[in-house]
Amino acid sequence: MKKKEAFAFYSSRNDQKKSSVQQQYPDEPWLWKKEWREGVIHSRSKMTVIFSSLFALFWNAISTFLMFKIFDAAEKGNTAALLGLVFPIIGVLLIIVSIYLFLRWRKFGDPTFHMASVPGVLGGRLRGTIRIPTLLRPEKEMVITLDCVHIETDYNGKNRKTIQTILWQTEELFPRDMLLQENRTTCIPVDFYIPYDQPALDDSQEDSQIIWRLRAEAALPGVDFSACFNVPVFRTPASDSNIDTEVLDQGRLIGVLDEEGYKIPCYEPVNETETGKALRRAGLKMKPTPSGGIAILSPILRQPMLAVGMVFFILMWIGIILMVTFCIGATFLFLVPFYLFLLLLIWGSLDALTGIQWVEISKTGIRTKGGPFGRGVLHHLPFDAFAGFYKSSNMQFGNTKYFTVILQKKDDDRIKIFKNLKHSEAQAVIDALNTAINDYK
Repeated sequence: MKKKEAFAFYSSRNDQKKSSVQQQYPDEPWLWKKEWREGVIHSRSKMTVIFSSLFALFWNAISTFLMFKIFDAAEKGNTAALLGLVFPIIGVLLIIVSIYLFLRWRKFGDPTFHMASVPGVLGGRLRGTIRIPTLLRPEKEMVITLDCVHIETDYNGKNRKTIQTILWQTEELFPRDMLLQENRTTCIPVDFYIPYDQPALDDSQEDSQIIWRLRAEAALPGVDFSACFNVPVFRTPASDSNIDTEVLDQGRLIGVLDEEGYKIPCYEPVNETETGKALRRAGLKMKPTPSGGIAILSPILRQPMLAVGMVFFILMWIGIILMVTFCIGATFLFLVPFYLFLLLLIWGSLDALTGIQWVEISKTGIRTKGGPFGRGVLHHLPFDAFAGFYKSSNMQFGNTKYFTVILQKKDDDRIKIFKNLKHSEAQAVIDALNTAINDYK
């Protein structure tokens, strides 16, 4: 009883302190939390290790119980039950992942993000420095990503379901030879423009939250580096409504000084060199054609890690189906939605594993073909029937939002030409194709 009373007293004191701060700064929510006021955001590396370890423990506890059911069913002649062994196999993989995350935490410690100014501004910038308490020597560029994420939690009786949807995402590559190192600490400068028309951070409701997440990743020998920070991003008097999502999609903004010495955003279109780099990062190949045009090709297994991740998720879903089947004796009718979702996952994985897509721009117009092993329908479109290209989000896998580049015809028909591209990669494809078309026109 004393422990409960102490916990209640501590929670009450904490709530009172939080309420006092909110009353002191009613119009400045970025000052409501201590780490926001101080402008030093800690990574979630340690919490990730704890969560993954607990999940692996839970999964393996269930799979151990399930194994007895599987072997018991197999002894009674139901050899198909042995397929359920995929469930404990996944448990072993989860243990390996937990060990890997623990080694990463031991190697890189607790990285921090020191904000240049608080908060990050919608219609403005998020600037600061990521500080890692060790020396990093990455094999290639570091990837710095900023996400706006909507977290929805649905409570259905005792069940709890959480869905994370990426509303907006952008990334920058930081060259490895530009990393700053001092006193055995690696420093990574961060500078993002944020669109005005995206939602501000809002964690006031438990079942529906908006968070802004800054991530840094780098490939290293052995254990790769990865860190994540929840950063405060709000609309302030400094917000510029002209800096919206459409403007940032068209190119990039750079800070220049006006006549009075104040820094203002200036639009700078992405050049052909950066477009080419983005295409190569996406695994796309651009080459001239015998007819004098250009072609962009998406080869088979362009994204092997995405395909492997989808296969792993399929195995996990099969494990869940088997668990529901053998542990609670679910009927086939009950499992129909599970099987339908499994078929969708398998179809998506086949597309990721075997899909080949290409687009050719020549003096006769646009030709495109795609599908598994490139066996889809060939489309030939003259320039006078072409309306434009645009990108549409087709899926989210893990922490990455993927887009499809779509060719819009003047008769309102649409053709999907490239799938599963990151935002910057999809924009690079559109820039390259538009440049080629404009050259012919």
